[in-house]
Amino acid sequence: MRYINNIETLYIKDDDEISLLSTDTEFSFFATSNHTSTSTTSPNSPISIITHGINVQMDNIELHIFKLNDPSIINMIEKQLCKVNGIENVEINFATGNALIKYDKNLLGIRDIIEKVECLGLKCKLINNVKLTQLEYFTKRKSILKWKNSFFYSLSFTIPIIIISLIQNIVDVELFHGLFIGDLISLLLSIPVQFGFGKNFYIKSFKELKHGKFTTDILIIITSLFLFIISCISMIYSIFNSSHPLAMFDISTMLITFLMLNRYLENLIKRKSLESITKLLSLIPETTTILYINSITGDVTGKKIIPTECLQVGDIIKITPGIIIPSDGKVVSGSSDIDESIITGKNINNKIGRNVCCGDDVFAGTINGSGSFEMQIIRAGNDTILSQIIKSVKEAQTNKAPIQLFVDKFITYFIPIILLLGIISFILWKESSISIMIIACPCVLSLSGSITVMIGTEIGAQNGMLIKGGRIFEVGSKITEVVFNKTGILTQGKFDVAHYELNLSEITPETFFTIIEAAESSSEHPIGKAIVEFSKQLLNSNENEYDIDINNFESMTGYGIKCDVLLNTADHFSSYATSKIYNVLIGNLEFISQLYQIEIPQSALLIKEEQELLGRTTIFVAINDSFMGSLFLSDLIKPESKLTVVALKSMGLKVSMVTADQKLTAQSIASKCGIDVVYSQLSSKGKLNIIQSLQLSNEIVAMVGNIDDLNDSLALSKADISISLSSLTTDYNMDYSADVTLMNGNLLIDIISLLDLLRKLFNRMKYHFIYICLYSLLSLPVNILLLSLGIYLNPIFAVVFIYLFSLPVFFSNLLLKSWEKPLWKMSSQVNDDTKIRRVPTNEELKEFEFIQVLNEDPRTKTANILGKLKSSSEEPKDAILLLEKSHFGNQELPILSKERILQWIATDNNDIYHWYNGLLTKDEKFPDFKVTLIWPATETHIRKYSFQPRFLIRETPHIYETIVKPYIESIPPNRIQWVYNILSKKSESERILLEVEEESTGFILLPDMKWDTVTLENLYLIAIVHRRDIRCIRDLNDSHLPLLKNLRRQILQFVPQKYSGIRSDELRLFVHHLPSYYHFHVHVTHLRNDTIAGGIAIAKAYLLDDIIENLEKFAQDYYKKVTLTYILGENDPLFPQMNDIGARVTVDV
Repeated sequence: MRYINNIETLYIKDDDEISLLSTDTEFSFFATSNHTSTSTTSPNSPISIITHGINVQMDNIELHIFKLNDPSIINMIEKQLCKVNGIENVEINFATGNALIKYDKNLLGIRDIIEKVECLGLKCKLINNVKLTQLEYFTKRKSILKWKNSFFYSLSFTIPIIIISLIQNIVDVELFHGLFIGDLISLLLSIPVQFGFGKNFYIKSFKELKHGKFTTDILIIITSLFLFIISCISMIYSIFNSSHPLAMFDISTMLITFLMLNRYLENLIKRKSLESITKLLSLIPETTTILYINSITGDVTGKKIIPTECLQVGDIIKITPGIIIPSDGKVVSGSSDIDESIITGKNINNKIGRNVCCGDDVFAGTINGSGSFEMQIIRAGNDTILSQIIKSVKEAQTNKAPIQLFVDKFITYFIPIILLLGIISFILWKESSISIMIIACPCVLSLSGSITVMIGTEIGAQNGMLIKGGRIFEVGSKITEVVFNKTGILTQGKFDVAHYELNLSEITPETFFTIIEAAESSSEHPIGKAIVEFSKQLLNSNENEYDIDINNFESMTGYGIKCDVLLNTADHFSSYATSKIYNVLIGNLEFISQLYQIEIPQSALLIKEEQELLGRTTIFVAINDSFMGSLFLSDLIKPESKLTVVALKSMGLKVSMVTADQKLTAQSIASKCGIDVVYSQLSSKGKLNIIQSLQLSNEIVAMVGNIDDLNDSLALSKADISISLSSLTTDYNMDYSADVTLMNGNLLIDIISLLDLLRKLFNRMKYHFIYICLYSLLSLPVNILLLSLGIYLNPIFAVVFIYLFSLPVFFSNLLLKSWEKPLWKMSSQVNDDTKIRRVPTNEELKEFEFIQVLNEDPRTKTANILGKLKSSSEEPKDAILLLEKSHFGNQELPILSKERILQWIATDNNDIYHWYNGLLTKDEKFPDFKVTLIWPATETHIRKYSFQPRFLIRETPHIYETIVKPYIESIPPNRIQWVYNILSKKSESERILLEVEEESTGFILLPDMKWDTVTLENLYLIAIVHRRDIRCIRDLNDSHLPLLKNLRRQILQFVPQKYSGIRSDELRLFVHHLPSYYHFHVHVTHLRNDTIAGGIAIAKAYLLDDIIENLEKFAQDYYKKVTLTYILGENDPLFPQMNDIGARVTVDV
């Protein structure tokens, strides 16, 4: 924890707000200090501080204590429990034996409390079971049972009344003057329905009328009660006049029964709409086995079966194949595949799921695959992600859309109009007018909207989109502009230091990086973490050689950090004293040059502009009031960002980007994403101003950002809709305060799906509103017209008609559950330069039309084939098949490529073409081989993969620095993303043979695609290092010796153990220069591998043994000073420049 000391006076700014309802307070102030040596800030420096309340999380549990016979011990029990650290209050009800306990979840768990009660010699059990409470809410069990019973009981009384009314004209017995037995029986049968089963409607209606609120229930109840009273009055009147009474008990009871049927159907539909959550909750195991682990040996010393509800933080449990994980936790041993579709919304048919192993997070509600593992509970009960999703769904159902509020207001005015017309028509036409009030009632109008909201929120949750209620449906359907934050939204939010420039005079580079690593070590910002990681790699150590103290740390959101770093050392890097204080400033241009008046050289500003044109973020460093250097950080654009922008534009939406980055960096990123409108160099208030100005321009704004980022939160809170991205693999502590939280974190799929869902849901609400209103408004004049013409509609048929009229609305809502994420198609209005072509199907990819073999090389066992490929209605385009490993004749190639390919898998893409890998069938005639498709193929591809003369190249250090290195840096990042996907186990995790996880010396070993994994003499493995700062052999120095030696030692030990029959002295470890991709990797082959024997390594491969020996014997930058040789083809992008400067030596024959 960092403390800011030496502040004597705080001047709170007038325009800040302090919330007394929250434990968090944000304010700005000016600080002054009289301390001369270590003042916190310059006088009157603005600072932003967040103060957090004490981390106390109170919760309640209810226990039932058995055999509580003596009231005198109640007080003793309460006092004893209150003494327990973490228990705040205890209330015991002697009559019921129930104890309500308020406790701090950070200090105690449910099981701890139960054990404390049992220590007092009492037995108890948990009452408020979270799972049962949630199941009760979502299954509507009690409500459904209540209305089902009420409906059928009411119906059992209503049916005889209807039968009596139908036969009364034929068979009726008069008991005495004016009193008929049929009317008397109907009266007796209708009383239980009217005032027994219908009692709740009367109570509710009375309360609503008391508050001046009119609902459809009130209309039905008033009509029913009116008919009942009129019928009773008519019966009394007929006794005195000896006439036949006007008894309408059948209609009054039918109306009450109709209301009960409505309630029954409503709850059934609500349960149906939430069935996926109820199904999941019901499958969570009732009990869980916890393990007791010996902290020294790690052995399991015991097991205990407990109710799942009693799990608490820190428990270790065993997860067996096929069960639903009961709580959030971290894997401590074992591995498996987890189906997370219930949370992320990914394809439920994907049975493979996410592979988890030791150290990975797993979440409640997800389904374990075929593996077993042990996990430690991190969050339990109401704190799990699943519980948060359920809570979000429940809260969303109470959030009404503006159209629902309008409906409520419409009903408030419409119902009195119907009642007034009903009274007038009754005076004119008596009982014939009853059908007017019945048939014009918009009974399902308000109910329809709430069901749509319920189904919509459940669909969203099912697809990884947490939507906070009906308001979002309406506003989301009207969005006109989408504003993206840059970092972590359009980009991956994972910074890497791509380049740095130093301007050192008094300290060495080692001291410089030690200082900035220490200064940023406590930073939670992605840039700070990247600087720490990069510094560690350069220093080649995770443990610093200094004793370091950090004082007076300040962080200014959106600007930078300031602190004092005290280095205590015995002269490791410099000739300075053993202890020295460095005043450090790390931040952007405004922070360094304007706020702290540090002079930055013009040359550094020019380099800044060059780097920002590449889309890099510039960070300046000043030490002891002198400029010391610049760091340039890159943040890779997400592959789907450009597609998302194009898709949004095709939907008619405006797209813009806001960022705190400098203008050139922001424009570079935005142009790559296809965004035309960019707002850069913005503070949190600046982003807020942009949102508000767009709203003043009548734009409905959706902002996509990070709700827990201080730089975004203010603007997000003011946007019409705030959208936050989350990912289970990275964001364990998720924040659900945004209007919409996208759990899957896929920008293209989720944003487009979200907008499509919101539009469909709101359109459905509008259609229902129009349908019901038109019906109600038209039925009134039509009925009045029919009555004036003497045409009478029996009220019984009016009740049946309104019931039938309501059914389409119910079924229409249920049809929403069939919604699926849209397969996005580009609009024809999108410009050709931004049009993203459709990826062809596997069947289309099989229809490869052979043209010619471009090149065939028996040494590398490769063949490159040119052909045509037609997709859908498009014209055939050039495509190239790359076949590796086996040698075939020209006539056999098209047969193989067409008939043996089962499936194509897209592996990479850019704006021009896609790479695909082919999966092949087995064939005894031909051995297996790797197939790659490039489609559509450009002229550059055709030249590259055609036969070409090859030349031996001499690369001097000067040629590398002036030609090769700039070429490497210009290569698009997505061309190497597949390597990072392997390292992070997002792809090919099942092929990994060995992984060494040490940060500085770690690597992954897996089979090369050239090897069939069977023929040991053709063994070919690839070792890819974790470090990203080594691109090729030129980057190696003696600080990398631990990595190289560890890699050699581990491989020489592992491979003979893995593949019996291979000796370590038969293995060859070598490095290519130039490599095929610029992330350091080592090739591992068998001595007899014909790839080596064929001469491919001549003037290209450098043995790992030789590299290690050279780095040990010669200077640390040996490979920066020597001339290296390799072969280049005539069509290689580097060849023209190499040829121009005379680097070519001879033709490679």
